[in-house]
Amino acid sequence: MSSAPSLAPNRFHIRWMTRRDMPSVLAMEHLSFGHPWCEEELDRVYAQGNCIGMVVEPLRVGLFDDDRIVGFAVYEMRTKSIQIVRLAVHPELRRRGVGRELLGKLTGKLGSRRPGLAILVRESNLPAQYFFRSFGFRATLVVRGHYQDTGEDAYEMFYGIQEGGKR
Repeated sequence: MSSAPSLAPNRFHIRWMTRRDMPSVLAMEHLSFGHPWCEEELDRVYAQGNCIGMVVEPLRVGLFDDDRIVGFAVYEMRTKSIQIVRLAVHPELRRRGVGRELLGKLTGKLGSRRPGLAILVRESNLPAQYFFRSFGFRATLVVRGHYQDTGEDAYEMFYGIQEGGKR
């Protein structure tokens, strides 16, 4: 097992996801989720037209096993909020600020038109619940039987800004 490098702020770059990122994103899906999406599911999400993807790359080549993608997020622009559809960080680089940078990028998109971020988290996914809570998200709703693959409940977690851009 290799020792994962420490990622300090400004050690990586967040950019729009492109088609050529798909193999790395799908590989991270399989490393990160018990029920990973396939390429067709990602294509279906993008076909909606209001979904956008971002990827995180290290600024130094070879920083992490020569794989240039260390995290990604897919989000949906809704009328009054931004819904995070998928967010993952490579397992060996978790707790090193990559996910916080992704959330920081998303909160930068909030404003008077879309003052909040929302995400559905599996009831059994305690690490994700703790991560989002540490960023200021709060559980606002239980969605019973949301996950069709297991019938598991989901927690809707929400992060919002107030008038003037303050949390």
